[in-house]
Amino acid sequence: MAFYLQLQQAFSRSQASVSSQLSRCPVGNLSISFEAAHRSVLLTAFQDVSPGGAWRPKSCVARQRIAIIIPFRDRQEHLDILVYYLVPLLKRQKVAFRIFVVEQFGNKTFNKGRLMNIGFMEARKNEEFDCFIFHDVDLIPEDDRNMYTCLERPRHMSPAVDKLKYKLPYKALVGGVLSMKAEHFFKINGYSNLYWGWGAEDDDMFYRLSASKIGVSRPNITIGRYKAIKHARGEVNKARFKLLKTAKTRYLKDGLNTLEYRLVETRLEKLYTCITVDIGVPPKNQTEYPIANVGDPPKNQTEYPKADVGDPPKNKIKYPKADVSDPPKNQTEIQ
Repeated sequence: MAFYLQLQQAFSRSQASVSSQLSRCPVGNLSISFEAAHRSVLLTAFQDVSPGGAWRPKSCVARQRIAIIIPFRDRQEHLDILVYYLVPLLKRQKVAFRIFVVEQFGNKTFNKGRLMNIGFMEARKNEEFDCFIFHDVDLIPEDDRNMYTCLERPRHMSPAVDKLKYKLPYKALVGGVLSMKAEHFFKINGYSNLYWGWGAEDDDMFYRLSASKIGVSRPNITIGRYKAIKHARGEVNKARFKLLKTAKTRYLKDGLNTLEYRLVETRLEKLYTCITVDIGVPPKNQTEYPIANVGDPPKNQTEYPKADVGDPPKNKIKYPKADVSDPPKNQTEIQ
């Protein structure tokens, strides 16, 4: 009898171990409840997340190192719901991650593109990431088989959203959740900085990817499913259609190389790093190129543009073309 009791106890422990392991694996379709997220407190799944919203698996080498970038202002309730579901999902997928919330300072017109660019630049100051995922605060993933990683091409991860009847409305849509490697983000010069207010900055991104011949991939619509949190639409950008007409010809003169902002505060919350930035005010009638003169883009730009180091000295004497092994006799400036 004692033997069978021990055997039963061993079997129970084995089953518990299996259940524990299964709980850490992707489970497919998720049950999303906004009300449950409201009532929740910090779960056990959050306890090993480092301040600033950073985590990496201890039992294996992470698939990739991921930076989640969320543009934000006055949407705390939505942010709380998103991280409630997103953090456990990322842990099940065995990725090393850190969540960056980029908050626009003040109450001027919102500029999502600038905040995305700032999130990218500030995240790279912290550590090296294999993948950057630009994530709207109001989209909650419904299937954890939709991998939060980067592939060979940028990936529009949210082609099926409940409020759009889980259908992709048009081919150029890459808004919502978009994953991309740093090399691709540099090549397209990031997001446009010109879209103040709601609308079209994501369509502009599609044209950048198209003009750069990078393209975009998508998961199957049975997996790339998201639930949208209802909210009031912000101020509409009236110049968005005019800007879109020049997206393909403008993209190397408008983006990371014209980005200006003032860092107000960096704060480490339990589940995310909050970066508050002042991005200035929108121009009254700007519909074209940025005010700053950045010159013509290089033909083969693949990296962040180099800083302007000024003009060469006026009295610089060129190095002789003849014998380059001997120093010039009359050199007066540093070559």
